Amino acid sequence: MYPTQPDRGRSAPHPVRWAVGLLGVTALLLLAACGGSSSSASESPTPTTVPTATAMATATPAVSAAATITMDEFNFTGNAQVTIKAGQAVSFDDTHGSIHILVIGTNGQFQAQKGAPPELNSANGAHVDGDAVTITFPTAGTYPITCTLHPHMQASVTVK
Repeated sequence: MYPTQPDRGRSAPHPVRWAVGLLGVTALLLLAACGGSSSSASESPTPTTVPTATAMATATPAVSAAATITMDEFNFTGNAQVTIKAGQAVSFDDTHGSIHILVIGTNGQFQAQKGAPPELNSANGAHVDGDAVTITFPTAGTYPITCTLHPHMQASVTVK
């Protein structure tokens, strides 16, 4: 055991003094983090450019779909056979929150096809998960589309 020393008039730190001290240390740290140099009158701040909403919208133009193929949990619904022109896009829309993996092929099996969009012309396919995926078809042809998770789902895009 350690010998105890008699209390010499010191009291425990007061909570308000402790909080004020902590606030002061925090303020010093914030000032140090905000910048340690002062600017002279001869220095001018470097202007920064903030993109406007118009500039951001034109930087990445949205692809407008010429046709839409809708899906529910397990099926293509509505018109699952659409015809578009080369360079146009088709929106594959699933608003029911299901997961689909769309590929070029039939009966749930991927079959590569020359000229097909790369998003669909891969065994990994286009993942549609409760949203809409818009895919551009650059080359003329007829493209059978199936879902690898729901092999009975069959659609067709004819590109002229």
